[in-house]
Formats: sequence, C-alpha cells, structure tokens
Amino acid sequence: MTKQRRFGILLLLLPLLLGLTSCIRYRVEYDIVDKEHVKLNWNIGVRKPENGVKAPEDLTVENICRTVVEHAQTPEELAQAPYEDDLFYACRFTGELPINHKRLIGPAPDQAQIITYDETRREWTFRYSSGSGNASTESANMFTDFEVRVTFPGRVLSASGSGRIEGNTVTWSDPKDMYTDEGLRATASADPDLSWLWLTLGVIALAGVGAGIVLVARSRRRPRPLVP
Repeated sequence: MTKQRRFGILLLLLPLLLGLTSCIRYRVEYDIVDKEHVKLNWNIGVRKPENGVKAPEDLTVENICRTVVEHAQTPEELAQAPYEDDLFYACRFTGELPINHKRLIGPAPDQAQIITYDETRREWTFRYSSGSGNASTESANMFTDFEVRVTFPGRVLSASGSGRIEGNTVTWSDPKDMYTDEGLRATASADPDLSWLWLTLGVIALAGVGAGIVLVARSRRRPRPLVP
C-alpha cells in the first residue's frame, strides 16, 4: 500500500485508531487557487475526555497536533496551530500545496488525486470517497462536528449527496455523504460565474429604459410656448 493512500485511509480511521466513538471534529476547506495550487484549512479535533466521553486520558491541547499527525499523516508542509474550546482539543492545519501533492490522495481503491482538471472539457472535479458505502452509518457516527468545503475558480456544475452550492463553493455537512459509493463529489467549469454581471447589466439597462420613459413623459406634459 502506498504512503499516499495510507494517509487517506488513516484519516478516515482516526477515530478507531484512537479508540473513539462520536468524538471527532472534522472541518476541512479546499480553496483551489489555480490548476497547480490549492489552499488548505483543516481543523481536526477530538472531544475532551469529559462527561463520559471515551477519549485518551493523556490527550491535551499541547499534544493534539502531534497525535493527529502521527495517526493521520497530514502533510508536513502545513502550518500547525493547536487550540481548544469548550468541547474539543483540536489542531488547525493551514497552507498552500500543489494540487498533485502526494498526500492529496483519496482512500478509495479506485481513486487517485482528490482534485483534478480536465483540459479538454475545461472542467474541475473534486472527489473524496471512503469506498465503503456499506459502512456509512457506523463510520459516519464517529463525527460530531463535520464540514467539508471546496471552492472552485469557476462556476459549480454539480454536487453529490447533500452538498450545498453557494456561488463557487460546495459544502457538505453530513458525514454519511463521505461513505457513499459516490462520496463527496463536485464538478465546476473553468469559466467564472458571470451571472452577477449579467444581472447587474440587466438592472442598469432597465434603469436606463425607465429613465428614458420618465423623461419622455415629462417632456409631453410641459406646456407649449404661446406663439405670438
């Protein structure tokens, strides 16, 4: 098994490796800059071992980043920032990587790069799938705080599952989508979304027509000068 694919599998198996149930924060963002680069903002965390939550007793905010790196093998190039809130010890990984980075590989057996670009069709594809559709409920229940968001340079064409499209961004908030056969999948055009431009031009055109009608109406109401 390649190290690249091992990373993807370990990331999905992180709860099991840590002996956790329903305790994972997994909030990740992919912002595609161009055909060669993507900005990443990954927040991966574990519920604090409080209130009956099953979690390693020695887990702290000081060692959470090291724990995630050891188990999930996140890319070394990403900056790490540990933090905690009322519920989680978490680590934020941020940075910019090449789209074909060796760690941006999905875990499904038939999957290669998470982000690809088709030059012929001028179309982006984002796909992240566990390849284990029959284990969706059990696996998805490990995540209590889940969000995967991808922003494309162009107009979004499609999104799988419960993916929500807002402008050039697709957001999944249901972890079960990740464990379906299709997984998290979205496509986008390389052309930018110019709907806002056409809308603006339409409003301007209508405003111009309206102003013209008003001026014509006013001119007709003006009294004609008396002819001596």
